[in-house]
Amino acid sequence: MKMPFWDKVQTVKSRYLYLLLIIAILIPLVVPIQQKITPTPLSIAFSDTIGTLKPGDVVVISIDQTPATLNELNGGTVAAITQLKSKGAKIIFWALYFPEGAPIYDTRLAPLMKDEKYGEDYVNFGYIAGRESAAEVLGKNIRSLLKTDAYGKSIDALPIMTNVNGAKDVALLVTVDDGSSTIMWVQQWVVPYKTRLLSILTAGNRPLIEAYIRSNQVAGVLVGTPGVAEYETLLNRPGIGVQQMQSITTTSALILILIAISTFGFLGGRVNKHA
Repeated sequence: MKMPFWDKVQTVKSRYLYLLLIIAILIPLVVPIQQKITPTPLSIAFSDTIGTLKPGDVVVISIDQTPATLNELNGGTVAAITQLKSKGAKIIFWALYFPEGAPIYDTRLAPLMKDEKYGEDYVNFGYIAGRESAAEVLGKNIRSLLKTDAYGKSIDALPIMTNVNGAKDVALLVTVDDGSSTIMWVQQWVVPYKTRLLSILTAGNRPLIEAYIRSNQVAGVLVGTPGVAEYETLLNRPGIGVQQMQSITTTSALILILIAISTFGFLGGRVNKHA
């Protein structure tokens, strides 16, 4: 006996649904689609804050994340470094919150700096243990904690560090946050030294820093993948964030279509049974 159409709809093998989902994810990565992305005030503030920097200003990027959030946050870090380089900023890299931040610099960020001069335009201090205590000490006197860079070179032999002794000598701090590092930096650098702070933040942690955003203690925030996509749009440099947002759009559309088909299939099957 031939199976009715609506019954076929209800019994589609899950592997075909997974295949459709994979295709929906891959389409924007292969063939970019047109999607309007409207930046939010937090993303605009993030871009505008970096835009106020002058050539030679010193910026700290604290890689306070683990590999688990690379897909969500790395696009924002890459875009921020691109804008910082265009402004002629000097960049200090370190990892303070998680030791896994150090290899993230080695594998994902160091290649972005290959056209810059190490020791003059940028420096890497690797992982610095101590979290809150270390942040406090670094704010007061960097040299009391750091004697060498991540490769054993004396801090006094690095031209970029000549006039950098503490938080007061840093024009901007950017934290790549998948924990609570934004709150830590507010307490240890923003409050005592008025250091400007930007955060590249996982979407789930947005509520944790809402009070600091409203009090203007965080100058700008990229919130998850949407924030990264908004920032890339502002810079007119579409990257992984825009691609991920396009994939989210296509997969969401597919899921809505499948829900609609399934619903009509269920209702159609009931009608046939009562006919």
